[in-house]
Amino acid sequence: MKIKKAQYAVLVVLSFILVTGFTTISHYGISWDEPFGIHTVEQNYEVVIGNKPDTGTLTQFYGIAFDGLAELLFQFKKRIPFNPSKLSKAENQTPQEISKQDMLDRIAIKHVLTFSTSLIAYLSVVGIVSILCGPNGAWLGAVVLALFPRWWGHAFFNAKDIPFASLMILCVFFGAHLIKEYLKDGSDQGQHHRNLAFSIFFGILAGLLSGIRIGGVVFLFFIPFTHFVLVDKRKIVSEFIKFAPCYFQMFLAWFMITVLFYPSAWSNPIRQILKTVYRISDYSDWHMQVLFNGQFVLAQSLPRSYLPQWLVMTIPIIFQLGFVAGLVLIILRYRRFSILQKAIVILTGLEVFALPGMAIVKKSTMYDGMRHFLFMLPGVAAIATAAMIWLYQGIVNTKRKILAIILMVFLLIAVIFDMVMLHPYEYVYFNKGFGGLKKAFNQYETDYWGLSLRKAVEWINRNVNIPAQVLIGAADLEIASILVKPHIQCLKYPNDESGENLNKPFYYISLTRWNGHKDFPECPVVFEEARQTVPLAVVKKCG
Repeated sequence: MKIKKAQYAVLVVLSFILVTGFTTISHYGISWDEPFGIHTVEQNYEVVIGNKPDTGTLTQFYGIAFDGLAELLFQFKKRIPFNPSKLSKAENQTPQEISKQDMLDRIAIKHVLTFSTSLIAYLSVVGIVSILCGPNGAWLGAVVLALFPRWWGHAFFNAKDIPFASLMILCVFFGAHLIKEYLKDGSDQGQHHRNLAFSIFFGILAGLLSGIRIGGVVFLFFIPFTHFVLVDKRKIVSEFIKFAPCYFQMFLAWFMITVLFYPSAWSNPIRQILKTVYRISDYSDWHMQVLFNGQFVLAQSLPRSYLPQWLVMTIPIIFQLGFVAGLVLIILRYRRFSILQKAIVILTGLEVFALPGMAIVKKSTMYDGMRHFLFMLPGVAAIATAAMIWLYQGIVNTKRKILAIILMVFLLIAVIFDMVMLHPYEYVYFNKGFGGLKKAFNQYETDYWGLSLRKAVEWINRNVNIPAQVLIGAADLEIASILVKPHIQCLKYPNDESGENLNKPFYYISLTRWNGHKDFPECPVVFEEARQTVPLAVVKKCG
């Protein structure tokens, strides 16, 4: 089978993304939420198998679609034949060491699975750009998405937001094709069966999305909204009647798949799903302070400008301009679009604006910058890419086309340079228009995931060869406990120990989040994990 030029270009770009990703995946540390995701699966397993009642913890509100798949892969890997040398080593380990190794193996599997899932988003963006602009330049969509530093950085360890974002943009792509099927001329039995089959398939896909985060429920509204925006207004009532079975089957498929991944909902599905939607959309359980505009503010008290400001600060300027230009060009071209193009535009617009708009208006609890809204980025990338292609196609003069290409490459190289300098903390990127990471320090959250803690603990492991005590401040004690060698005792500061009663010397590890690095000012810094001269984590030696 002959591969078309456009398909070959996409294959080359995706291959480069794959190779780059899998050769650097081991560089990333452990995020705060990864152990929590593993514990969520364990607790839900106990509810199902142990027949234990729900404990009232937050785990009941988190779907286990992705984390459950990761656990299945871990259990499968654990049961395949071992390398004899590894087996003998395991036999000599203590139960605590085996437990730590199992946790590290689980996290390694989740990193691979998370990055693999991000490929769905790259393919979906390529598909959307192909619909809007034709297949020849669609490969650029994957390049643009990969050059969103916040996206690339999260794609290796964020096992909640990246899978959710990837499946959401896939729902946009397939949802547009579903609308196209609905609006086809003809009322034969075959078309009716196809509509039902496609509706059930989309319901399953949306159910998987909700099985990661309950916010996937929005597609039960996005699809009919798009459908009836595009249908002949004189036929709205008849369309409702005609497609009622399709929407019922879609909802039923969504509901069954969603409930499957929320074991706490099995006893009372409707009540628990509604409760989950309400709880997660509000998320008032997070009572920490957030650094914003140089001030620590309770998450519930942040201004409505929080999310828009983060988007402006962290999306590369070239893609912000491309997105705005894309919106303008879409408005100008909309009347000439096909049904499929109109559907993809509406659904992409809903993906980018609907949920964030609701969160801003409702003043939902926000923190960690814009990472809960990573699902916006594939849609932004698709529209920005479409604008670049349309503008390039509008240039008639060959010399101007060459100049446009040179300018584009120059601007993209500037983004790539920043990503290389920040690696493996690309998600702390702030664009040049804002002033970069240096300006963000002490003004906004930087390493809110705690990935730099890994380097700090590795320094302790290399340089402290005798039994010692280490205080862990402004970071998750569990991460340090997983990474640290057995002769090191980790204590959480200030909960477990203030440091006054410890034998000296002892060590103190902290992220710069919540100004934890300013504690123990009398102790010298012996190690600092920094990027672009901005510290992310420090190690201090006291005594």
